[in-house]
Amino acid sequence: MSRHPSDLVWSRYLDGALGPLDRARLHLHVRRCERCRDERAALAAQREAFLRSPDRSSEIQAIAARAPRDASSRSVERGWRPGS
Repeated sequence: MSRHPSDLVWSRYLDGALGPLDRARLHLHVRRCERCRDERAALAAQREAFLRSPDRSSEIQAIAARAPRDASSRSVERGWRPGS
């Protein structure tokens, strides 16, 4: 595989905003790619630490309340495919 998920794909995945098709592609890729398994673990740990930060909790809640969720079913990167 020559391509890995972009930062945007990872961000949307961790936010739960990645559409079902892209989420399935990402899961398939991560099962086959050790580098991306490590990346997912590191990003999830960083995100969790950020979300627990007391200085950011009210800011995060305000942003989340304003964030549109209707775009979650759209493909983030139409060209990204596992194995490409």
